[in-house]
Amino acid sequence: MASPLVTCASCGRAWHSATMAAGLRALDGCPRCSGELRFAAAAPATTATDRMAVSCDATAPHLVLGAPRR
Repeated sequence: MASPLVTCASCGRAWHSATMAAGLRALDGCPRCSGELRFAAAAPATTATDRMAVSCDATAPHLVLGAPRR
């Protein structure tokens, strides 16, 4: 298997998808343990326009994701 694009320094979780790497850059921490994420050189870089406009820690999920469907 190929080397992971992102690994967590704390729990060792690894992600291989470029889409996940881009999403994890927006989170600024491991979704599992809040540890530091390490990105491989091959991980896609984000630009200022790709970053989320809000912090996941400071914003309620329904404000980011929208109202749930019924």
